[in-house]
Amino acid sequence: SKLETKPIYLEGASFGGSVVLRHAQMYPGTFDGYISFDGAVSSEMSQKSDRYFVFREIVTQRYLDPSSHIDELEDQVLLIHNADDNNVNLMVSLAFYEKAKEAGKEEYIRVLLNAKGNPYEQQDIVNTG
Repeated sequence: SKLETKPIYLEGASFGGSVVLRHAQMYPGTFDGYISFDGAVSSEMSQKSDRYFVFREIVTQRYLDPSSHIDELEDQVLLIHNADDNNVNLMVSLAFYEKAKEAGKEEYIRVLLNAKGNPYEQQDIVNTG
C-alpha cells in the first residue's frame, strides 16, 4: 500500500499527549515519531496548571506520568504547546523538556511554541489553546 513507505506519527492532545509519550516510552519504535499537542506530560508541573483538577487523579499516577520515565525515551518527540492554553499550562511542556535535558535525552525532543492557539474568534469560549 502507499502508506507502507510513509512515516507514521502518533499524536495526542491534552491528556492524549501524555498517553502518546507513555506509548513512546513503553513501546519504542512502533511509530516514526510522536507528537504531544498541549499535552499533560509532567505531573509535577500539571499540578500548577490552570485546570489541574481535571487531571488530578490521572497525572499523579507515576506509571502514567511521562516525566517520570524520561530515561525510557528512545524515539523522536515533538512537543507543541500554545501559550494561551488555559487547561494545560505551557510550563508543563517546558518542564518535560528541561527534565529530558537533565537526563541527556534532549536529542529526542523538539519544542514548538505558539503564542495563540485558537486562530478564530469564538463566542462564549471556555477553553483556549
